[in-house]
Amino acid sequence: PIRLMDYFVRLTAIAR
Repeated sequence: PIRLMDYFVRLTAIAR
């Protein structure tokens, strides 16, 4: 599965 950190980073990149 995807790491939690990776998921958070992805959300931040999209939010940006």
